[in-house]
Amino acid sequence: MTTIEISRRAIAHVARHGLNVYPLEAYGLLVGEPMEQGAVSARVLAVLPVGKTEQWEDPAGRFARISLAVDKAAATFATWGLAPIGTYCTLYSSSGDYYDQVLGTAPHIDTAPWLILRGVDGGETIWGFGGYQFLAGGWREAECRVVSVRVDQLHRNPKRVAIEWNRAWGVLDYGNNYATELPRLGLPLP
Repeated sequence: MTTIEISRRAIAHVARHGLNVYPLEAYGLLVGEPMEQGAVSARVLAVLPVGKTEQWEDPAGRFARISLAVDKAAATFATWGLAPIGTYCTLYSSSGDYYDQVLGTAPHIDTAPWLILRGVDGGETIWGFGGYQFLAGGWREAECRVVSVRVDQLHRNPKRVAIEWNRAWGVLDYGNNYATELPRLGLPLP
């Protein structure tokens, strides 16, 4: 089985992003050291928020700008020895059908073959997280190992990475009030 190592702090950042935009879903990048294609393990150094879905209960908009973000992160962090190694997404439901639907819509990016899914519901984190790697034409479950990430160089500090990402990508709108958020997105109220 493949393994993805991630810090408790990084998982908390993914959950915080999801809670900030709930009931919309959050998505972003996992950043770590570049890996060879087909590598069986990965270590996430930092998570970079990219955006949120435009609507919930529908996969439309999920991972909408992820390819652009992968290119931007690759260019931004190349001199730091870091690269996008995967993506993350928060989910508003933990039902098996919904989980499978998300995996079916997750993008396959050769340079970023890892995926973390984190559930949030009702404004709380309600279940753990799952890791996946794109192998043999599909998403395969990966073991998730929570590790302590030791920062050995200043430019690998996750907070510094996040600050640089905000400069490159821009600060996200975390608004989540559907009464104002849906009209802002040009979508009808339920």
